[in-house]
Amino acid sequence: MSIALPFRSSPARAVSLLIGAFIAVATIIMPGLGASAQVGLSLPGGASRPAAGGAGGASAAGASQWVKGHNSAVRLVAGAELTADGGRRLVAGVEIRLAEGWKTYWRHPGDDGGLPPTFDWTGSRNVKSQRVLYPAPGRWKSLNGITIGYEKAVTFPVVVEPAAPTKPVMLALTFEYGICREICVPAEAKLVLTIPAGVAAMSPGLAASLRSVPRMVEGASAGRVLKSAKATLSGAAPAITLDVAAFENGALSQPAGRPGGDVDLFVEPPAGVDLPVPVRIGDVAGGAVRFRIDLKGLEKPAALTGQTLRLTVKGSSGNAELLWQVR
Repeated sequence: MSIALPFRSSPARAVSLLIGAFIAVATIIMPGLGASAQVGLSLPGGASRPAAGGAGGASAAGASQWVKGHNSAVRLVAGAELTADGGRRLVAGVEIRLAEGWKTYWRHPGDDGGLPPTFDWTGSRNVKSQRVLYPAPGRWKSLNGITIGYEKAVTFPVVVEPAAPTKPVMLALTFEYGICREICVPAEAKLVLTIPAGVAAMSPGLAASLRSVPRMVEGASAGRVLKSAKATLSGAAPAITLDVAAFENGALSQPAGRPGGDVDLFVEPPAGVDLPVPVRIGDVAGGAVRFRIDLKGLEKPAALTGQTLRLTVKGSSGNAELLWQVR
């Protein structure tokens, strides 16, 4: 039996999306708007020039051409890494470059009306499976709330399993994403990249993004990250309080400086549920940091009982993910 969660959606999100859609249409009708918006956008790789539109073609450098959007550009990159058993894992990347002052969104965009990225791999060849990974994000205050995502640039690693490992892989991607400054603007890029069967290297940028992807922890390891959790789902001040600590190589990490170090927490609710972004309250005993999620805006906070939240803990020494059931 499913439980209907009657949470109110943010009016700011609807307004932001409507304004963003208007700007996106205006960019198509008036191409000069999109061109002028690219001033200050730095694109690495001299062999790859921004494409005016359509699909980005493959290059000899293991990357597609840049596809230019509103204050942004996107391309596919390719690489591989050795596995613990001596094998090879194919890792592609969806790289975004942003103009100064613009940001793009994480899979949970925050509460300011943002658009999470979507990845459609229809048309790819010799691909048995692909899995998009998300580097740990940052947070910023916006006019309508909190943006969760990335500024300047980000590469989403994509773990690719070929159907036939000895043959080339052709990736075809329709990538939809949002960018923001004062408002959210939707964007789309169509990308194509053929990856040779013998690719063996990975660019430093893709490798760094892969290292930034939070590690999923369970059991005792999860207990070292989530030190304490309490849900108060009734009364005048319903809230969820979470005490978390940074995590590095399986050990509790307490970076120099203040006791809790540079730690942030992001919480993803189940589909169809809107939760406020956690607010840092302060440091607590044991090197942890306390965060609070205010539930007063929810019509029925008790409906969260039994729901599973996905927690991402970001720290200067390491990033971790874990699942926690509200109770």
